[in-house]
Amino acid sequence: MPSEADFRLDFLTPPHRGGDAPYKHPQMHVTLQPLPFMEFSPGKVAQGVLFCSEGAVLVNVPSPER
Repeated sequence: MPSEADFRLDFLTPPHRGGDAPYKHPQMHVTLQPLPFMEFSPGKVAQGVLFCSEGAVLVNVPSPER
């Protein structure tokens, strides 16, 4: 949960013209961190499930061969 001290949520994006400097997205009001080779991740995705004490969450993860 976001209120927990060890909770962390990173917003990632492929590198852009600004290089590896963080990008502030005006509509989402978040800062995106450019990550090299990120453009290869969304090509093929597999669905997975994360379990926690609150329940389960369906997530999309990059295929292992990517």
